[in-house]
Amino acid sequence: MLLEGVDVRRGYGKVSLGEGRAAEVSTVAVRVWHVAECEHRPLSPESHGQLHEADTYVVHWRYTVTSLVSRRGADQCGAQALGKERSCYFFWQGRASSTGGRAAAALVTVELGKESEAQVLVSQGKEPPCFLQLFRGAMVVHAGHREALRSPGPWRLYLVRGELAEEGALLEVGCACASLRSRASLALVSAERGRLVLWHGSKALPSVRAVAHTACQWLTER
Repeated sequence: MLLEGVDVRRGYGKVSLGEGRAAEVSTVAVRVWHVAECEHRPLSPESHGQLHEADTYVVHWRYTVTSLVSRRGADQCGAQALGKERSCYFFWQGRASSTGGRAAAALVTVELGKESEAQVLVSQGKEPPCFLQLFRGAMVVHAGHREALRSPGPWRLYLVRGELAEEGALLEVGCACASLRSRASLALVSAERGRLVLWHGSKALPSVRAVAHTACQWLTER
């Protein structure tokens, strides 16, 4: 993803500035707002990454791009002075979010940000790596609205998505055998009973299983 003339790629680590120059992207801070049609409110750090498919959110990413200089050959680099802090506002919309909620989130994004700051629309299921890594593998997309009172039963089922642990995400699916996939990993969670069961399909790749373990570890810690 190109932000302020720099391809930040996965949102962390070494990136190219062109003409043989390199830089390192590092996150400074992340803030998240839940947006309703009439109001918006910030989420606590513990709730970052806990999204709902019927809602919209604004995610503020503060980061630096620090130029690197070669040392003792092309394979070794050292950082110059810390790069200038940059900023990007992601406007995330769930697949079941309302038109009014999306419009409100767009207005909030403009209100919170400055004209010079990047603003990026992110649709559920099409999140770029630089967005996913903001939650360090702990992004969870729940069904329904954040404020809705739900009685979904004792168990909820989540499909594991992502190829890297830092970019993993859990997506709530129907709690039924029909949701199981031979090439996927799924987490069966009961908040009432304090239990989590991690299920791996027979053809799930080792990388998928590793992402699932990281995501579930975050769930149990929260």
